[in-house]
Amino acid sequence: MIKLLKYELKCIMRFLQPIYVSFLIMSFLSGILNYIIIKNDKFEFISAFLNLTMYIVSIVFIVAAMFVPIMRYYSSMVKDEAYQTFCLPMDMKLIVLSKLILAVGNNIVSLILVILSNYILSDKGSLYLKIIDNKLYLFGEPIYFNLTLLIIMILLILICSYSMYNLLVFAAISIGTLINKNIISGSFLAGIFLYLLIIIFFTPVILIMMNMQENTSEKIMALFLIMCIAVLSIINILFFYICSRIFKEKPNLN
Repeated sequence: MIKLLKYELKCIMRFLQPIYVSFLIMSFLSGILNYIIIKNDKFEFISAFLNLTMYIVSIVFIVAAMFVPIMRYYSSMVKDEAYQTFCLPMDMKLIVLSKLILAVGNNIVSLILVILSNYILSDKGSLYLKIIDNKLYLFGEPIYFNLTLLIIMILLILICSYSMYNLLVFAAISIGTLINKNIISGSFLAGIFLYLLIIIFFTPVILIMMNMQENTSEKIMALFLIMCIAVLSIINILFFYICSRIFKEKPNLN
C-alpha cells in the first residue's frame, strides 16, 4: 500500500507541482504589489482589480488541482495503463483507496493554499474569521459553539465531502467503462444519476434543517453536523463499493 501511494503521488505531482508553485508565486507577487498600492488612495481601484483577479485565479487553481487526480484515475483505470494496474498483485479496494487518499489530500492542500493566498492579499485587520479568547468570530459576530468540537466536525465534513466528490467522479467513470462503445457518454450519464442519488440521500437532512432554523443551540447544531457526516459516509461507502466491484471484474483488460 505504501509503495502504491508513493507511485501514485509521484505520478500526480508531475502535474500538480508546477500548478502549486505557480499559484504561490502569483499569490506572493500579488500580495507585495497590493501592499505597495494600498498605501496610495489614488490606486485603490487597482488593488480591487488585483484582488478580483486573484479570486478568479484561485477558482481556476482549485478546479485544475481537482482535475489532475481525476485524469490520473481515468488513465490508470480505463486507458492503456489500466493493463498494468489490473496486473498488480493487490486487492482492487486498496488500489481505489490509494487514489482516493491522494485525491482528497490534494483537495485539502489546494484549499489551504487558497486560504494562505487570501491571507497574503488581505491585511490582518480585515480577516473574516478570528479566534479571540477561545471564541470564534465570523464577520465580527461571535459563534457560540465549542471551538474544539467545531474544528473536529468541520474537518470530518471536509474530508467526507471531498471524498464524496472524488468518489462520485470515480464511480461515474467506473460505470462508464461498462459501455465499451462510448465510455465518456456513459460516465456523464452515470454521473447525473449518482448526483440525483446524492440529492435523494440529503433531502431528509435538508428538511430537518429547515425545521431547525429557529433553534440554533449547540446540541442541535452538533446533531445536524453528525447527520451530515453520517449521510456523507453512507454515500462514500456506496460509491467506493461501486468502483471496487466494477474494476474487480477487470472490464477493459482485453
